[in-house]
Amino acid sequence: MKREGATIILAGMFLFLLSTFVFADAVKTVYYTKTLSTAPTSITKAMSVTFSLYDAPNGGNLLWSETKQVTIQANSKTIATSLGNTNPLGEADFKPQMWVQVTIGGKVYGSRDPFTGAPYALWSATGNQGPTGPKGATGATGQTGPTGVAGPTGTTGLQGDKGAIGPTGKTGSTGAIGATGPAGATGATGITGAMGPTGQTGSTGAIGATGPAGATGATGVTGAMGPTGQTGSAGAIGATGPAGATGASGVTGAMGPTGATGPDNPYILTDGEPDYNTGIGVGSSNSGQYNTASGYQALYYSANGRYNTADGYQALYSNNHGQYNTASGYQALYSSDYGQYNTAVGGSALQNSQNNSSNTAVGYYALQQLTSGSNKIAVGNNAGNSLQTGDNNIYIGNAGVETESNTIRIGSGQRGIYIDGMGSTVTSELPVVVYNTSTHQLLFNNAITSSAKLLNEVQKQAKEIEELKEQNKEQQQRLSALEEQNKELFTMREQIKELSAVVEKGQEAAARFARLEDRIIK
Repeated sequence: MKREGATIILAGMFLFLLSTFVFADAVKTVYYTKTLSTAPTSITKAMSVTFSLYDAPNGGNLLWSETKQVTIQANSKTIATSLGNTNPLGEADFKPQMWVQVTIGGKVYGSRDPFTGAPYALWSATGNQGPTGPKGATGATGQTGPTGVAGPTGTTGLQGDKGAIGPTGKTGSTGAIGATGPAGATGATGITGAMGPTGQTGSTGAIGATGPAGATGATGVTGAMGPTGQTGSAGAIGATGPAGATGASGVTGAMGPTGATGPDNPYILTDGEPDYNTGIGVGSSNSGQYNTASGYQALYYSANGRYNTADGYQALYSNNHGQYNTASGYQALYSSDYGQYNTAVGGSALQNSQNNSSNTAVGYYALQQLTSGSNKIAVGNNAGNSLQTGDNNIYIGNAGVETESNTIRIGSGQRGIYIDGMGSTVTSELPVVVYNTSTHQLLFNNAITSSAKLLNEVQKQAKEIEELKEQNKEQQQRLSALEEQNKELFTMREQIKELSAVVEKGQEAAARFARLEDRIIK
């Protein structure tokens, strides 16, 4: 009966609170947060921000505005503040539906956000409320508005009181009686009954022969029970009876607060739309677009580069604007800034190339000293390492010279050349290849080769280069697939955050309701 009375009181309190909310003055401030498409500042500072309320998502009439200083974190895309603390919201001409516009430094950020005004704001600060009019017909359901930006997660509420213990379940049926243990030892004989009166003693006659035993006399009264004998050994335990039915479960207590989310791994960096970068390792970059960096300070200075892949210590370290580059190895393409369409595989490959393009270096120190020139291929340890300036060169196992262009160098230190299908006899009928021992050059009389084998070798090398390009393309496709997975993980993480916020708000509301109910009962 006491709890029923408390429930009636609680219902009355809710009606009182409801009426208070309906006829109270308008809310003066409202907490507001918005996620911007770009960060307004690269350093933490206070900025002038104007918040405006309109009666339409585009154009329309200005209902209310205020301008104030808001501190924005470095590179943050989130702005959060209370609206109305410099120009109270109660003075605005509220409508059933409004839209918020955010202007920072004279620039409007994003589209207007829906903002539903409190209906009672139109009635506050006036006379007493008139009688309620008759209920009108239900209007057609309007289209669902866009989902508002999720507010910041509130602080965790106090833990709710422990739920009451559920009722005890019914007692199970009694198990079967165990087998009887062995009988204990026989107790001591009881006390002998009182003797009758003694007759006069006659003379002692001779002892006669023992007569036959007389009939057994009537059983005397049972004497008092003697002391209990020692307990016999326990009999075997009888079989356990069937368990009784399980009692009904008690009411589940309120769920405890959700623990704080652990920190992200600082050495694995990913970002979602619109950049889709991936960085793994201390100091690796996740700036620019569609870039992948793996290794200490890989793509360290990247800010505007796109479609680059860096794998290794300080690979593509200086790249800021270049694109479509692939570097794999210690300081590969270390100095490249504006270069593009370069491939460097091996320690220090193309290390000093800055603004050059369309170069391929495979091997330790391949084209390491190159500072100017494009369209070069170097394969092998130190291949093309001596070259500093020049274009359209091919080096296979040869370091080259400091400056030259349009040159092919194959091998270093060899004193013989064997190309199948090329004869050593010079005739006037056929064009032949002559090897100059002083300049180490292959010279063709009549400017044409007499060996189809040489052409096949060149074609084979060209095919190998195309295969390398195809492998690079497949690697780019795999990286694109990883970037798509990163986008999905990013979306799932945001959804989990939103669900956690909803759960926490529900728990807080349930806890406040329980505390209010307890205070009313007490």
